[in-house]
Amino acid sequence: MKKFERSYKDKMLYGVLGGLAETLGVSSLLVRGLFLVFFFLGGGFLPSLLYLTLGLFLPEREIIFKEDAQKASNE
Repeated sequence: MKKFERSYKDKMLYGVLGGLAETLGVSSLLVRGLFLVFFFLGGGFLPSLLYLTLGLFLPEREIIFKEDAQKASNE
């Protein structure tokens, strides 16, 4: 299973929902849509607090360039 991290490429604010979608292997549009449903049904406070907390404390996925990956495999 993949590690849950913020996405560096599929993000709108912090990349939390994009990272969740990458971890689960589903479309980020689906995750964002479900978040909006929970946002409006949950009153907005709890989903917003959860998103902001994860955005501040969840690590961002490291960017691995092809050259770095090749160097690591040669060592």
